[in-house]
Amino acid sequence: MTSMEWDIKVPIFKHPIIRKQLLLAIGLPFGILFLFLLYLALLGNDDSAVYALGFVSFFFLLCAIIVPLVLPSYDLHLALGADGVLCENQPKQAKRLKRMRTLALILSLISKQPSAAGAAHLGTSRLRVFIPWKRIKKVAYRAKDSYIAISAGWTNTICLFCTPDNYEQVARLVRENTQPEAKVTGLEASS
Repeated sequence: MTSMEWDIKVPIFKHPIIRKQLLLAIGLPFGILFLFLLYLALLGNDDSAVYALGFVSFFFLLCAIIVPLVLPSYDLHLALGADGVLCENQPKQAKRLKRMRTLALILSLISKQPSAAGAAHLGTSRLRVFIPWKRIKKVAYRAKDSYIAISAGWTNTICLFCTPDNYEQVARLVRENTQPEAKVTGLEASS
């Protein structure tokens, strides 16, 4: 089997799969909270809902400004080998994320918020993900957006972000090594 490795910087707000995941992870909860607080504010019984609505809106806008400044891109090292697929953050970004986790852990301990400490730890728990070829259950080829999503279950997914130049080679290696019983979608566009 031919192995292949490459580094890629994926812009956070420009790639469709990342935008979709951010919308689900951040936009949906903020949207539901915003609508709930708006409903309470429109009832007009109490001004606290208006203040809460302002606070949530401010926090959301602050996050929308800070995230692109701190993490403008998703810097990945991807590798396909004889054993499986590896996806990990590039060393510089991994170091930055670990520092952010340490800061969040310290702040959560100072504020006596163990749930924040757990969230900080979970945020960096998947800086390196490896999926063996034999465990891959689903492959989605997306030639138009130059990525291939492979999944070994609900919580174990890797997006192989490719360049337009290496997409066909990556797709060929994934096709050659994926088990025949794996569910495949989008293959006709990448053949």
